[in-house]
Amino acid sequence: MDKNSFLLPTFALNVGITGHRTLPANEVINIENIIIRILEYIKNISDKLLKETPPNYSNPLHVYRMISPIAEGADRIAANAALKCNYKLFCPLPFRKSEYEKDFIAKQSKDEFHYLLSKAESILEIAGDSQNRNEAYLAVGEYIIQNSDILLSVWDGKSDDNIGGTGDITQKAIEQNIPVVWINIILPNEIRIIERNQEFTFQETKLKEILSRHIIK
Repeated sequence: MDKNSFLLPTFALNVGITGHRTLPANEVINIENIIIRILEYIKNISDKLLKETPPNYSNPLHVYRMISPIAEGADRIAANAALKCNYKLFCPLPFRKSEYEKDFIAKQSKDEFHYLLSKAESILEIAGDSQNRNEAYLAVGEYIIQNSDILLSVWDGKSDDNIGGTGDITQKAIEQNIPVVWINIILPNEIRIIERNQEFTFQETKLKEILSRHIIK
């Protein structure tokens, strides 16, 4: 490695997740496979673009990271998919771990929660107010938006009034010009890209355009 490469930053791309906690049981595997496909697209396209651009980053130390608060449902599906794709896992939590664990009743759910924490590169406990849980979920959702280059939204597409819910976080990301890859949980699980209030069918060329802007910025 050229000694000058040590002066270059490492390329890092953060993919955030927001999504419903309750998903149709027969759709979980399909949604995970879709997320894996998207994450692999992101990684492969970015790697190709990085080879084509001037050496603005140290090579080959590229970092792909999933930001997930690992709630039940979509958050955990995305976290597990990311680990399968060799992404690093960063877990911002709306409460301290001991408080957040109270959200999960079943032993299997608690075990999965601790398993994913053990696989995380880093954990951030935002330590929200347990008496105002929706505000805490909103805070962690906003943190994910602020630290994501792309947001995956596993969403039914319906607007709702739930503060910090999937629809709320998705809309806030769009308003803040964060590219959103929307996976509709309703069959046939159409995938759309939403950027600057415009919707596009999921296509490699559009994803490449988004990633290219991130790489050369």
